Amino acid sequence: MSNVSHLNRNTKAIAAIAIFSALYAALRIIPTVPMVGTGATFRLSDILAPLFGVLLGPYVGGVSIIIGTFAAIGLGTPAPFFGLDFLPALVVAVSLGFLVRRKWLPVVILNALLLVGYAVNPLTSNFISTPWGIFPYLWMHIIAFIVLISPLGHKSGEWVANVPEESLRRETVAGLVSLIAGFFGVVIGAILVLTTTLLPDFSLFGILEIVWLTIGLLSIICGTIIILAAFKLNSNPQEHKKWGIIILVASLIGLGSILGFIGGILAWVHEPKKTNLIKSTKFTVGFISLAFIGTMMQHLTGGILYEVILGQITNSVLATSFPGIWNVVFYLYPWERLALIVGAMLIGVPVTIILRKSLFPPETKPVSSGKAYLSTSK
Repeated sequence: MSNVSHLNRNTKAIAAIAIFSALYAALRIIPTVPMVGTGATFRLSDILAPLFGVLLGPYVGGVSIIIGTFAAIGLGTPAPFFGLDFLPALVVAVSLGFLVRRKWLPVVILNALLLVGYAVNPLTSNFISTPWGIFPYLWMHIIAFIVLISPLGHKSGEWVANVPEESLRRETVAGLVSLIAGFFGVVIGAILVLTTTLLPDFSLFGILEIVWLTIGLLSIICGTIIILAAFKLNSNPQEHKKWGIIILVASLIGLGSILGFIGGILAWVHEPKKTNLIKSTKFTVGFISLAFIGTMMQHLTGGILYEVILGQITNSVLATSFPGIWNVVFYLYPWERLALIVGAMLIGVPVTIILRKSLFPPETKPVSSGKAYLSTSK
């Protein structure tokens, strides 16, 4: 019986690699936005890397990305990194696959090595001079590393590894939309507060600085309220009207987030339903956390390849050009990363739930410590 089970797992793994490699290759052909300084573009497949790691595991997911990348290159997709173009997405899939399977330490070590490796390269601009002061270029990557080593980093893999029964939690689209709105509100508010308080003349308390600071603080407060209301909406769907009003009011008082406004309206008018498309709040939060960690590790890997191959091996990008490039990228990459995280979440959460409950049910076994079941997909 064990030999038959092992054969079935191998057959399923081969089938998964064939299917997901083809999917990855197809989406890698589709360009999105330009990649500054390379002449290449980001690809639609970039949002799939977290899903591959979470759903397929570090090995099947990683192999699928490698094969899919080379298939896309064979079909004419540019390969600016000497065929190593699969590495950034591979790092995401392997890292998140390990985190879902509770192998936390290797990911911490890899993330630390990527941070150090990128920071010590002589072509790196570790600090960027802005109109509001000096900022570390890797500020967002450092936050992601802190999330990884925090209790949230430990728990996220556990939350994403499990698919609870439908009867344990009711979910609504309104809750998911509101959660995204609150997340953006907190991030945008934090950016406004930081940039305002770091202004050289902030001590003069000019009218403009006070306005921006007030808007930023309101955005953080209202974004937090929206997030908490979204959690309550998911756990107490029978009170959807009350939480819908709170989300609406917080959206209007804050930055007037249209996503929050839509989420509040949906919460007000739609009766809660059971659904297989969206898992519990913990699953969603865990997936967002993993996608955040993974996409920042992906960015570090891409930056290292860019500097080493294009700047130090082929010299196709002059060393004198890097400070200017990094000054431009500094303002662009947070929005690019946020877009990838949101895209990965919007696709990854429902697809993972659907496929886990149909084609890829996790093989589980109880553990004596009472922790969640482990997925043994490898």
